Amino acid sequence: FPQKKDIFEPTKNLFDKSKVINGYYIHTTIGSLDDDATSAVSDWITVNPSKVYYLSGRTSSVNNVRFKDASGNILFPLDNATTQATNYSKTANTIIYVPPTAVAVQFIVKFVGTGDINTVQLEEGVVATSYEAFVTKNTLLSSIFPI
Repeated sequence: FPQKKDIFEPTKNLFDKSKVINGYYIHTTIGSLDDDATSAVSDWITVNPSKVYYLSGRTSSVNNVRFKDASGNILFPLDNATTQATNYSKTANTIIYVPPTAVAVQFIVKFVGTGDINTVQLEEGVVATSYEAFVTKNTLLSSIFPI
């Protein structure tokens, strides 16, 4: 029988592949969403300011990441806990330092046809752990108590 924790907490993977936005990528120098029919980005994912996350499972050649603050302003990622990057480029599998005013992150999951949304994982912490599919509280509850 599932533990209480299993029922009320979502999985560690914060990336919901069902919310991928196809047809766009994040521009490396200006952080805008640019058109490309064979690319895709994540939806905005809520993050905690000044926390550290690990982004893994990305396999494309361009792996840009951007943040936004509560007013919707686009923010550069950080190179480390305190230094702002000068562009939006990150490596495929990387630690993500959240800027102190950021409330959400968005990243490339597929670029010019390269990448697999089924392997991407965003989780809190400084190391990648084994992949888990994104599962919401509602999904967990409905699997235990079917309607």
